[in-house]
Amino acid sequence: MKKYFLILSVSTLFVALLASCEEKSKKEEVSDAIEEVGESIDKAAEATESYLKEEKEEMAKEIASEKDNIEKEIARLEERSKETTGAVKEKIEEKILLLEEKAKKLGEQAKKLEKATSENWQDLKKDINDGLGEVQEVIDDIQENLKEN
Repeated sequence: MKKYFLILSVSTLFVALLASCEEKSKKEEVSDAIEEVGESIDKAAEATESYLKEEKEEMAKEIASEKDNIEKEIARLEERSKETTGAVKEKIEEKILLLEEKAKKLGEQAKKLEKATSENWQDLKKDINDGLGEVQEVIDDIQENLKEN
C-alpha cells in the first residue's frame, strides 16, 4: 500500500508539475504575442512617419515651385503694366496684388507644413492643394485677360 501511495503521490506531483509547465508555456505564448503586436505597431508607426515625411517634402517642393512661378508672373505683369494705361493697367495691378496675397498665403501654409502631424495632414494637404489651384486660376485668368487686350 505504501508503494501504491508513493506511486500515486509521484504521479499527482508529476501531473501538477506538467500542468504548471503548460500554464507557464501559455503565459509565455501570450507574452510573446503581445510583444509581436507591440513590434508591429512600432513598425506601422515608423512607416506612417516616413510616409508623412516624404509627403511633406514633396508638398514643400511644390509650394516652392509655385512661389517661384508667382514671382515670375508678378515680374512679367509689372513689365506689362509699364507698357499699358487705363483700365488694363488697373486690372493688371489688381492681379499683381492678388498674386502677392496668394504667395503670402502659400508661405503661411508652408510654415504650417513644417509642423504638420499625421492627425492634421489631410486637412492641411487639402488646404494647400486648394491654394495652389487658386493661384493657377488667377494666373490663367491673367493670361486670358492679357490675350484679349
